Amino acid sequence: MIFQSFSLASLKKAAALVPEVPRIALWRGDSDLAGARAWIDQARSVDVVAVGVPQTSVTARLAVYAHQHGLLLYPYVVNHDVDFWTLSMAGVDGFYSNTADRVLWVFGRFPKLASPFANDSTDDLLAADPNDGGR
Repeated sequence: MIFQSFSLASLKKAAALVPEVPRIALWRGDSDLAGARAWIDQARSVDVVAVGVPQTSVTARLAVYAHQHGLLLYPYVVNHDVDFWTLSMAGVDGFYSNTADRVLWVFGRFPKLASPFANDSTDDLLAADPNDGGR
């Protein structure tokens, strides 16, 4: 479980109720670096593990600032291949995305496919000889 909120008051309340549950502070700001840094400083006051920012706010300087202050940085909402690469090069730690399959594809992390055969594993399917008549 992770609590995420745009409200620092809500995150503070969550910290008091269940301090063991990680919290992420979401920022509604724009691409103003000074504003993002101020938000990070405020978010640290409620002991969050990460900040989520609009993808248009991300710069390498912002990523360094977040990391120097012990926080992970997650941009939202990232849905295009080029943005995954660009933001990764800027130093983000992950993404909020509506296209998780694209994230996996772009970074070469393909999930195992479920076997269409009840007693077979995916490994068996991948290793099968296509000339054996289909079993």
